[in-house]
Amino acid sequence: MEGDVPLLSQLVSNVVTNAVRHNVPHGELFIASRHDRADGRSQLIVSNTGPVLDDATTADLFKPFRRGTPRSGGPRGSGLGLSVVKAVAEAHRGSVDARCRKGGGLEIRVSLPDRRISA
Repeated sequence: MEGDVPLLSQLVSNVVTNAVRHNVPHGELFIASRHDRADGRSQLIVSNTGPVLDDATTADLFKPFRRGTPRSGGPRGSGLGLSVVKAVAEAHRGSVDARCRKGGGLEIRVSLPDRRISA
């Protein structure tokens, strides 16, 4: 794929940092990537075993200053990480979504198109 390397690096960093920061103690983190030749898209999938979230909360996570759980004196963040991820993905003609995991945690899936081929 083609893209702005610093912005794409920030996207990956934000998704992984979010999964680490909002995990449970001794929780798990899963990172995968894949390419679908049929639709010409690559995906980054990051999930954790964090707290239980509902679909309404998950839908708002990509809005600035939104968090899935209240602060409890843990690691501090601005609440901008996933809104930046969304903006970078969309700037690269891609998309991002979040899904609640059964039993707790979140899966973030970033989908980005292959590079444009000029004729």
